[in-house]
Amino acid sequence: MEYANPKKSKVRGLSLLKIKVIAAILLLFGTLSTCFLQSSSGYDSADMSQLTYALLTEAISWISAPLYAWMTVNALYHASSRRRYVIDLFLLAIASEIPYNMATGGKYLYFDSQNPVWALAVGAAVLCILRMLPSEENRTRMPWNGPNMKTTYATANIIRVMLVFSAAVWIWVLRIGQRAGAVPIGLIIFALILIFSQKKRAENTVMLSAAAVGALAFVAPALGVMILHWENGEKGWKHSIVPKIFYVLYPAQLLIFGAISMMR
Repeated sequence: MEYANPKKSKVRGLSLLKIKVIAAILLLFGTLSTCFLQSSSGYDSADMSQLTYALLTEAISWISAPLYAWMTVNALYHASSRRRYVIDLFLLAIASEIPYNMATGGKYLYFDSQNPVWALAVGAAVLCILRMLPSEENRTRMPWNGPNMKTTYATANIIRVMLVFSAAVWIWVLRIGQRAGAVPIGLIIFALILIFSQKKRAENTVMLSAAAVGALAFVAPALGVMILHWENGEKGWKHSIVPKIFYVLYPAQLLIFGAISMMR
């Protein structure tokens, strides 16, 4: 992910690199919970102490949801090729699916939940299409526009509603990012992407709205929104290979710990 707002002098707060590291560590808690604390039959057959630890570590991983949603919006706005970035997210989702199935369901094909990278990819794709639709906001306030579709504002608004609603329904139906049997992390990530896309217009309102949406998942994602208050606008790295490493981390940890879990 590229970030195009570096500062020349060192400032306090969290650089993008630090936020990536924090998000990766938080996400690791969810993988460890799924692979080693939850029983092979899920939460229902776990004893009370095991269930408590499993839910706690799982909830800790949900703090990363707004961090990844924010990084997706930020990267999309500053990407040299937004189409390529969206394609990369879909490729990452595909690469993560089997490792996710191994870690979450203990099998190569698992349909009770799909990996949350799909929510990031769908959210980024929807955001690109929304920016292509004509509106006064796109021309005057948004940090970037796509090539505008030739349609009336009324038709564009109908398309917006149908597009967002359809994407949300598919995320729900396909159980993307569904955790702990019922918590729709994928749907929350999608909502956060839409909310963070408006940050240039009203930052305080956006952050409060994001925290409110995050509170729907037992408050944990709302804590991630708080972390974003310390973002300082710096990249934090000098070599372009650094952000690419984080693309590999998620499927790699799922594959490693998923394989270990399946061999137990």
